[in-house]
Formats: sequence, structure tokens, C-alpha cells
Amino acid sequence: MQPSGSEQKIMVGIASALGEILRSFETVFVRAVLPGLVTVFLVGFTSPLFGANLDHLAKLIRTKKCQYCDLRGAPLRGSNLAGADLGSAHLESADLYGANLTGANLSRAALFNADLRKANLTGANLLRADPSGASLQHARYCRTTMPDGMIRNDHCTK
Repeated sequence: MQPSGSEQKIMVGIASALGEILRSFETVFVRAVLPGLVTVFLVGFTSPLFGANLDHLAKLIRTKKCQYCDLRGAPLRGSNLAGADLGSAHLESADLYGANLTGANLSRAALFNADLRKANLTGANLLRADPSGASLQHARYCRTTMPDGMIRNDHCTK
């Protein structure tokens, strides 16, 4: 039995409405649900890989204050940590490539094997930090207090 003209219009309207609902659902899913699922996946499956305490990592990102925090292997590549207080933090094998650490306190921080290549260390305090094995190629130094107390001004503009 063939639907009548008015029944066909109703069916087209229902199909159109369902299409809109699916598009709305897709938008909500992609914008709201999917990022949460990705975060759960990344935290659940990668946290054992980098070993950082996730509460400490969240605290650092939220407050930029994380003295004595366990951030071993933390994925902080390119992070803006200007003015952060990371005194005595455990940053062993942390990925700080290209991070902005301008004015950061890294005194007594454990930076063993950390990747600080291209990090901006302008005005940073690394007094008594342990950068053993850390990669510091192309890091930016200006008014940077080094672990031995010396000040480096390699990249200060005149």
C-alpha cells in the first residue's frame, strides 16, 4: 500500500526532524562528551607511562603553585608556567620542551633527565636544582639563577 501525499509529507517531516536531532546529538557529543571520553582514556591509559601524580598535575595547571609535587614524566610541553612555584618539585623526565618558565621558582627541583629544550628560563630560579642529564639545548637564559647561584644572561636583549 502506497502512502498518501499527506502521509508522505508527515514521513518527510519526521525524517527531517530526526536528522536535526541526530545532528544536534552529534554536535553535543563531539563538543561535550567526546573530550571527556578522550580525557578519561588518556588519564586511564597514559598515567602509568609518565608517573606524575595527576592531582599534583591538576594543581599545577590550576594554581601554578606546586612545591614538592610529584611531576615525574609530566607532559608539560609548551606549557605556560610563567611565575610558577615548583620549588623542590620532582620533575624527573618531565617534558618541558618549549615551556614558558619565565620567573618560575625551580629551586631545589629534581630535573634529572627533564626535557627543557627551547624552554624560556628568563628570570627563573634554579638555585640548588638538580639538572643532571637534563636537555637544555636552546633554552633561553636572562637573569636566570643557575643551580650554583651564578646568574646567566646569555639571551638578554640590550
